[in-house]
Amino acid sequence: MIIFKNSQGVLLTLLSWTAPTQDTDGNEILYSMSYQLYVDSVAILTFPGTLNPDGRYQFPIADVPALQVPGEYSLTLTAFPDESPELESDPSNSVSLFVMVAIVNPKAPADVSLE
Repeated sequence: MIIFKNSQGVLLTLLSWTAPTQDTDGNEILYSMSYQLYVDSVAILTFPGTLNPDGRYQFPIADVPALQVPGEYSLTLTAFPDESPELESDPSNSVSLFVMVAIVNPKAPADVSLE
């Protein structure tokens, strides 16, 4: 089983962020956007974000194929208009992620009895 932790050892499941609301000219963004995930400065995955009721976007970490090998990784995110991917934003702040393999044993059998 692959598990994901931050530098404090907290288990992680989602990459989350706040989407930009303005473009670099200060105009309100009225177009749909997608996101590009970079792992260790290499573009790995392009995806649409899923908006949550709290106004934050998220993407499941387990759905990133490049994060299936144990190690420490640095993640950044960019945004771009769906119709103009060449207009990619600057990268977000970098976040660190530790990928580990956890050996998980099953629970003991329950309600063992002789009949």
